[in-house]
Amino acid sequence: MPLKVYVDTGEPVWSTNGLEFDSYEDARAYGSALLFRWMAVREFAAVTVPPGFIGYLPTEAVRKIEVKE
Repeated sequence: MPLKVYVDTGEPVWSTNGLEFDSYEDARAYGSALLFRWMAVREFAAVTVPPGFIGYLPTEAVRKIEVKE
């Protein structure tokens, strides 16, 4: 299952874009780059989602499906 990077910007839900990653390392590298480029990002998480899924997730959902190496 592909990985997506979800970001916490202080809203009640976490956001993502259309990018999907095959490896945890690639997802973490992208999330780290976002954290330094985009001032609105408080934290990020790599999560598994069905292919093609784009949608917001509440913090509780992100925490349940977050991938930790």
